[in-house]
This record gives sequence, structure tokens and C-alpha cells, in this order.
Amino acid sequence: MAHISENTQSLKIKHTLVKSSNALHEEIQGLNNVCVIVLPPCIKPSDHKIPLQEIGKILTDVATIIDEQATLIVIGEAIDLVQVQGNISALVQYQHWIAIKRKCPKLINNCFLPNHHFCALV
Repeated sequence: MAHISENTQSLKIKHTLVKSSNALHEEIQGLNNVCVIVLPPCIKPSDHKIPLQEIGKILTDVATIIDEQATLIVIGEAIDLVQVQGNISALVQYQHWIAIKRKCPKLINNCFLPNHHFCALV
């Protein structure tokens, strides 16, 4: 079923590969629509034990730089998004934690359950 809204505006999509927190800050300065940040996935089984360094602080800074009406969506491994949620500023509230089922579960090793999901924090 299609829904019709008044005063709709299509979002312009801009893909950017950001390699530093300074470059990220420059890209999102004044953003007032939707910002989707995709974190790098865990490649090796040992990566699932150690979250991305400073990711909670970096994304808290991002949340305070974008316009207060903007929506921030972060997609990544649960181990990294827990760091974001745990360090997020009191001025910013996340609304949804979404589990996204992987097509093929990641087998970490015999000590852990298979990793069936990655996540989105909205």
C-alpha cells in the first residue's frame, strides 16, 4: 500500500568514504536530513572480542555536530554499537536498536554461539 504525504522531498544520496574523524566532522557539518554511518565489519574471529577504538566518543561527537532535526543511523557489529549506546551524550536519544539477520551466520570459534546478526542504531 502506497502512502501519500504532503510537502515531501526526496533525499539526495551522497556516498563518502571517510578515513579520519576530522574528515567525518567536515562531511556532516550542518547536515539536517539523514546521516547513515556504516562501520567496518569484524573480519577475523578475534575482532569480535575488541570493539572499535573510541567509536562511542566519535559518534557522540557526530550526533552533536549534525542538526538537531537530523536522523543519525549507525550500522555495524553489536560489539561496536554497544560502545556507541554506552557513550552517547545525554542530549541525544536513540529511538531504535534493530537486529538485522545475516544471510550466513559468522562462526567465531567453538567457544561462542554463531553470530547471526549485525545491528542498526537509529
